[in-house]
Parts: sequence; C-alpha cells; structure tokens
Amino acid sequence: MKLSKYNEKVDIYSFGMILYEIISNRIPFDNLKNNTHIMSVVLDGNRPELDILDDSMLKKLIQSCWDKDPSNRPSSLQVLANLQLLSYEGPYFESLITSKYSFPPPISSNFYHLPPIFTLSN
Repeated sequence: MKLSKYNEKVDIYSFGMILYEIISNRIPFDNLKNNTHIMSVVLDGNRPELDILDDSMLKKLIQSCWDKDPSNRPSSLQVLANLQLLSYEGPYFESLITSKYSFPPPISSNFYHLPPIFTLSN
C-alpha cells in the first residue's frame, strides 16, 4: 500500500462515505468482515453500489468524492456549493431517491448561500 501525505481529499472521501450511509441506510462494505480485505477492495477502486439513487447530481457528487485519484476529488467548498444546488432540486431529495425512506423537514431555511464553484457533468 502506498501512503501519501494527508490532505483535505481524505476527508472528502470520508464525507462521500457518510453521504452514502445517510442516503442508503447501509454500512459500506458490510458484507466484508475483515478490515484488511476492505482496505484491499477500496484500494483496488471498488466502491459501494449507489443503486438507491437515480442518475442524479447527488450520485455524481458522491462518486466524485470517491474518485480513486484524490486530486480529482472536489474541494470542501465545491462539495458545499453542490449540496446547496441540490437543496433546490426538491424537498428532502424526494426526486432523487428511489427508496421508500421518509425524511424530516429541514431545520431551517436560513443558511449561508455560497455560489457554486463547479457543476458535475456526465
């Protein structure tokens, strides 16, 4: 395993995993019980299935957070801008999620609006 210098991109990967857990209500790689095996699978470029999401901006955001090449992952400001764009696509992501989960209403509609830095394509 090649270790590289820690930077923000490691946190972006982790954030993508957290988004996956929240949206799917699943633990990533829960079918693998050995941490060494999980590490090997991840380093080989494998990621959890995102079948719960339609082909959407949220799915593309999560996939970009998981990019095998850390330099291709978005910055935290880019993630924030894209999450803000997603907040306008529909209440509680109903238009994005194909499962039967129900979501509580937002705590507040008053939040800082950061202009989008980039948009995800393809």
